[in-house]
Amino acid sequence: MKSVVTRSSSVVALFLAFTQIAVRAEEPVDSLGVLERTLNKPGLTTISVVKTNAGRELHYCPDNTCDVFKAPTAAPPRALADFAFAYIFYASGYTYLEDFVTRTGRAHSEVILNRNRSGCKQGHELELASCVLRHLARQYSIRVFQVREDEGASTETAVDLQAALSVNALKRTRAWQLEQWHGHP
Repeated sequence: MKSVVTRSSSVVALFLAFTQIAVRAEEPVDSLGVLERTLNKPGLTTISVVKTNAGRELHYCPDNTCDVFKAPTAAPPRALADFAFAYIFYASGYTYLEDFVTRTGRAHSEVILNRNRSGCKQGHELELASCVLRHLARQYSIRVFQVREDEGASTETAVDLQAALSVNALKRTRAWQLEQWHGHP
């Protein structure tokens, strides 16, 4: 009788473990939350959200430069956060992103791409990323700016999303990052 109870307990425990994994897999990914948890470090906030008269901005500032993502008020906050997540993951090119790209963000990137893939064909990861980013930018009027702080002056330059989000540009960015990471363990 004891072995039946032990086996039953093991089966129930295994069932509960699989149920928890399945439930977690179905939970929606909070792209802004993931960015904040994985990219903000103690004493250094690199991800911030700013509300403006024109809409909402999400800033990624790992040093004296920033990627600034801007969307009008009408754009859903999740669309801007998903765009920023995918852009930072696939197009940003900062060398600081090694852990995010290779570990902490990897599992979430696929979920974010898949939930925004409307109208995008099946293809390899960078083709899907390019399509999703272009679609989100178009649908929600999202713009990207590179901001540089230098000696008290701030310079803001618009990113040409057509060029920056091409599959070839994403491939070049990732190849450069991998080369940098490989050379600096």
